[in-house]
Amino acid sequence: MDFIDETKKIAARSSIGRHQTGAVISLDGKIVSNGWSHVPHYKLRSKRSLHAELHALARARHLNLYNAIICIATIARKSGNYVSAKPCLDCAIALKAAGISQVYYTLNNDWNDYLNLEAPATFHDLKVYGTNSY
Repeated sequence: MDFIDETKKIAARSSIGRHQTGAVISLDGKIVSNGWSHVPHYKLRSKRSLHAELHALARARHLNLYNAIICIATIARKSGNYVSAKPCLDCAIALKAAGISQVYYTLNNDWNDYLNLEAPATFHDLKVYGTNSY
């Protein structure tokens, strides 16, 4: 994976306290978008953040992302170690809808985990984190 270093640099932009998350979308071997977790300026008083995956998708909204790949890295701010960056169910659905076919994410100081969004049972293993109060 050539995009691991770039994903780590993007994660450093995150303004979230404990964990910094970054995402890089690549298409045909080239980086086409990136995003990081942060609290949007119009929700500064909110405790909800914009996930890195959704930020990267928003920045690539003008592109056809069919068969694109996304790399997601979450880094613990204090230790600098990778922690789990498995996408939540909402993000996985958005990635699938955008045409992303493969998701690579960090898991406990490793890049071995891979999520194939084309597999029929993919969403069964994902969880929704937090509660939505809309």
